[in-house]
Amino acid sequence: MNTCKAAMRILKARKLYVIIYLVLIGTMMFSLSWQIMRGSSAAGASTYEPKPARIAVIDRDNNAEHVTESLRSYLALDGEMVDIDDDSVSLQQAVASNYVDLIAIVPEGFA
Repeated sequence: MNTCKAAMRILKARKLYVIIYLVLIGTMMFSLSWQIMRGSSAAGASTYEPKPARIAVIDRDNNAEHVTESLRSYLALDGEMVDIDDDSVSLQQAVASNYVDLIAIVPEGFA
């Protein structure tokens, strides 16, 4: 409580400093708001649209009960489907060279 009373006494004694501080802060906030409004209404402003993900689906279950076909059709809505071979070298090469972003493997006996 003593600290609060001391702070209030200091603020009462230095009223000019408080007024200058509040005016400067208000001016700064107004200028920032003005810049943000002006920047958002610019004609050249555009939104970021990421490239679609490249997706590979590896079928080790021989499309039992159409699981792989359904997975491919679902993932194709948001991504670009890529075909790669089902061997360890091709899978590693595809990931290491950034040829695909996602490899979905349907294991044997999944369905």
